[in-house]
Amino acid sequence: MNSKDIWKDCFGFDFPSSSTVPHITNSSKEIKKNSVFFAMQGTKSHGCQYIHEAFTNGAAFVVTDEMPENIDSENIFFVPNLEKKILNFLVQYYSIDITKIKFFGITGTNGKTSVAYLCYQLYKKTGNPSAYMGTLGFISDEYQSTPKETTPDIFSLFKHLASLNKIEELGLFLELSSHGLHQERLNMLDYEKVCIANIGSDHLDYHQTQEDYERSKLSILDLSQRSIPLVNYDVLEVMKKHKIKGYEMQTFSDMQEKGDFLFRILPGEIDSYDVEISELEKSKSIKFNTNLFPKFNITNLCTAIVILKNNLIKLNINKEIQNIALPKGRNTVFKSTSKHVIIDFAHNDAAMNNILASYKEKYKDIWVLFGCGGDRDRPKRSRMYKTAQIYASKIFFTSDNSRNEDFVSIKKDALPSDLPDSTSIIEDREEAIESAVLSLPKDIPLLILGRGHEEFLDIKNKTIAHSDISSVKRFF
Repeated sequence: MNSKDIWKDCFGFDFPSSSTVPHITNSSKEIKKNSVFFAMQGTKSHGCQYIHEAFTNGAAFVVTDEMPENIDSENIFFVPNLEKKILNFLVQYYSIDITKIKFFGITGTNGKTSVAYLCYQLYKKTGNPSAYMGTLGFISDEYQSTPKETTPDIFSLFKHLASLNKIEELGLFLELSSHGLHQERLNMLDYEKVCIANIGSDHLDYHQTQEDYERSKLSILDLSQRSIPLVNYDVLEVMKKHKIKGYEMQTFSDMQEKGDFLFRILPGEIDSYDVEISELEKSKSIKFNTNLFPKFNITNLCTAIVILKNNLIKLNINKEIQNIALPKGRNTVFKSTSKHVIIDFAHNDAAMNNILASYKEKYKDIWVLFGCGGDRDRPKRSRMYKTAQIYASKIFFTSDNSRNEDFVSIKKDALPSDLPDSTSIIEDREEAIESAVLSLPKDIPLLILGRGHEEFLDIKNKTIAHSDISSVKRFF
């Protein structure tokens, strides 16, 4: 099909004869001369609010499903139900046969990045092309990009796919956040399989209620998919709470013999674990040894293996997982004869509890450094501090994406008025890390939580370069 015919076929209007085949975008910030701007519903507002800006920046014309007020232009094309038509357009525009791609969708309050990234590595072992898209950006052997948001939209996805040469049998592992599911950013795709790793509590600044957050997570079950979804057994209680039933699914657990798959994780030799994944009804099992830590990361690995169970039949799992790695900033360890520091992305009380409890089991004493994000989730701030108090003998409270909220306000929510001497407050994160590392005793590990792989801080709505990993590296 001629590239100009696509517009008539998909949207019902003739491509303007005066225009060249354009650059397309749904972001007014990416507009350049002769771009076509798709003004659609975004994360916080509708794109029609930016049509004037788009024309000012050189857009040739605009396609929208909501006509703007006070802008009269023959170069604005109204297309009803644009969201439902955009996938077909992008497939034709980029000439990508998405039927050759296996899309896997993974959601969860904690661990979805690790599960998706572990899936990406495992699928490569099959000899097929593999890619990951989520918190870490877009990652493949051919092409990588820096992250913008956990679940990019359909335009971003196709721009990434257009950079790949190998599409056939591509396994693409997508993190589907509660925001992304609620906004239906990638809901129009046909998925090979979806997974709910867990459902806790997070992002209540956006969802307003725990119930809405849970419904957004559970909506992944309604996506088009070719195989039975995989769900943490604990999620069944959340489904029961919402009176959701009638779904065919497979469940997993690492606690007791419930559901379809049981993960048994037992201490092995020299900082390793012996693991068995049992398929209970079929009396089948997969056994392997791993040095991943803490245990919840082994649960994430087991989840990834079960997601890809049918793809990994010919592989020796125990052999192939030995060089499987966690994502950058997930239990990233720096250790010397005098210092021991761990960096992790844990940024809510449940995730903090998981990693702090694991290290407290292993060490007599631990220290922790963390902060709380601004302009969101105020109730979890005090819970995060209380969690740190349970496990750590020394706490460093610092900044962490305060956004447009004052650090004093965040601190007031998080910390008690009768602050113990064991808690130090250092607003500047770089200074806090330096103080913590320099004062760290030899036999006590320091856990730096919240930022993980990220290389910036959002302070007073300005992006400031900062990396926990780089800050710690200079001491080793």
